[in-house]
Amino acid sequence: MQHRPTDWWLAALTVFYITVARGQASPGADAIFEQTNAVDWRATSSAVEPVSVHLVGFNDLHGRLSQPPGTTSKKPAHVSGGAAVLAAYLETEREALPKRTLTLIAGDSWGASTLMSSALHEEPTLSVLNALADGDCPTLQPYSPPAATFAVTRCRIIATLGEHELEGGSTELARLLYGAVDKKNSSPTSVWGGAHVPFISANILHADTLELLLPAAIIVDLDGIRIGVIGAITEDAPTLLSPGRIADLAITTAATAVNTAVQALHAQGVNVIVLVIHEGLTDPITLQTIPRQLNQVHGGLKQVLEGIHGGVDVVIAGHTHALNAVLLPLADGSMTLVTQARMGGSALSSIDLTIDRRTGKVTAKSARLITTWADDRPGQKPVKKIAHLVAAAEQATAATSASVLNHNPMMLLRGKPSDAASSLGFLLADAARTIAGTDFAFVDANDIRDDLLAGPITKGSLFAVQPSNHQLIKITLDGEQIYRLLEQQWHGNERIAEFLRVSGLTFTYDNLRLAGHHVDSIKTASGDMLERTRTYTVAASDVLSAQGSRYGVLSEGKNRSVVAIDLAATEQYIRQLADPIAPPAESRAHLSTERPD
Repeated sequence: MQHRPTDWWLAALTVFYITVARGQASPGADAIFEQTNAVDWRATSSAVEPVSVHLVGFNDLHGRLSQPPGTTSKKPAHVSGGAAVLAAYLETEREALPKRTLTLIAGDSWGASTLMSSALHEEPTLSVLNALADGDCPTLQPYSPPAATFAVTRCRIIATLGEHELEGGSTELARLLYGAVDKKNSSPTSVWGGAHVPFISANILHADTLELLLPAAIIVDLDGIRIGVIGAITEDAPTLLSPGRIADLAITTAATAVNTAVQALHAQGVNVIVLVIHEGLTDPITLQTIPRQLNQVHGGLKQVLEGIHGGVDVVIAGHTHALNAVLLPLADGSMTLVTQARMGGSALSSIDLTIDRRTGKVTAKSARLITTWADDRPGQKPVKKIAHLVAAAEQATAATSASVLNHNPMMLLRGKPSDAASSLGFLLADAARTIAGTDFAFVDANDIRDDLLAGPITKGSLFAVQPSNHQLIKITLDGEQIYRLLEQQWHGNERIAEFLRVSGLTFTYDNLRLAGHHVDSIKTASGDMLERTRTYTVAASDVLSAQGSRYGVLSEGKNRSVVAIDLAATEQYIRQLADPIAPPAESRAHLSTERPD
């Protein structure tokens, strides 16, 4: 293998304490340190005619184009991310092998975006992606299935879709990918010209014809070396979007679609295959230098890998916002290299392949994880072309973004879904309950996208917290249903919960109890015990309360009505609070000290 110049990189380490099983957050979680080795695999026999190929992966940009105000680090000013900084790292990654470096994007490039991208119909994010394109990347043309063979491109950047790119529906997606024919849905200043980055997905179909929405795969010619790239989306996509937004699309089983594409690529003589999928692992995080078995990992990608017969050398993952690099087996026993690089452009995965030109197969592969620090190395020289695009979007949305709603005396944290407490989550739940006029409210921790910093609460900062434009729904449930709803926080996992952010009630729980018995007791805001036979009013998002949601009890609600868009409800609530706001009480979910009989 040709060794690339030594580059620095960082990874995150989660230290797991037994106290986590009882619901307490680990004090050592997400510690940052510098690593000195890499995930590495080599075939038993070396390449006869070795040639090096470099892959760079990132995921879940979510329209976060400007640098965030801060990142956890030993240095107060140490920040990562921002499109111009990410581009600087990508340029550095391309330097050693400019014609044989391929950039791969694993979905959610836009959607749940910051205000500067969303308010301009996500065109700033597409403009950044277009500026990242190198090689031969013409404007996309509408896909017309079926195609007998996969197209060959010299474009050295390929992307797949996540569920958030589908938020605007298939019509708006087509406008963004292929360009607008008039100004009706485009930016205020010009007609949108379309994307230059090829998008692929093997398991998104038109619901009426069952034909593919996009090419399942594409063959990339890297200076004479052909790489097959397959795209796929999480099978949960329909349950993660507001009901009806993709009613004209069908999502099929990812593994089956991948196996079909692998066979077709092999039939075209392509033996090096990369899967770019908007699905991921939740653990283990960071580099795992020892190969793992599938029973040692968790997350939706595990089920996909279990169904892939073989033939996939590398998986560029997304969706779970984790930092992963791990070797895992496919059904035929072959080892695939899986990476994921957090979200928001804050990291990327750097992968080296050695390919035998004679056989066209991978004989060695290794991966590093790189944090895109803005104040170190490549990050100190952000790419000017990208910076200008970001500045233009910032200027166009500055007045709206800077509008002050109230003031916040202290930083409010969203927390991890596994954290029982979330000051910001409770604020959002209080907003939903107040504006909906209900007894209780429930907010999905995964829908909270950013922390709320101390200082002015602006439209821009609040939009970054709650950017998905879900509808706030009012329903009625009885007490027994609410007990069952809170039990669903464990999602069938007997030890680890994903806690809802609640308002109007408190509850006690024990992670060590058997499934169905984690919740000990529930009290209302007045301190009374929740009555199992009494009817209560509840506020929740349309996604959380939809049929097929992980919190299926909410779909049983009666007297369903739409209150408002969730962000509008939060804005209204923030405006009516005293200035500055009073941070909500942290203690709403309490660890039970009782033991089961």
